[in-house]
Amino acid sequence: LWGANGDVQQLRVYIRQLRQKLEINPERPQHIITETGIGYRLTLVE
Repeated sequence: LWGANGDVQQLRVYIRQLRQKLEINPERPQHIITETGIGYRLTLVE
């Protein structure tokens, strides 16, 4: 998102805040999924 020189911790905090707003249970996310080695994926749950 911010390139190679971006602050990874800042991104993690931002994603955590989004999960708290969007997820029913932020500890077990269903919408914002962490893809190891890739980043994050937004999914739609029906």
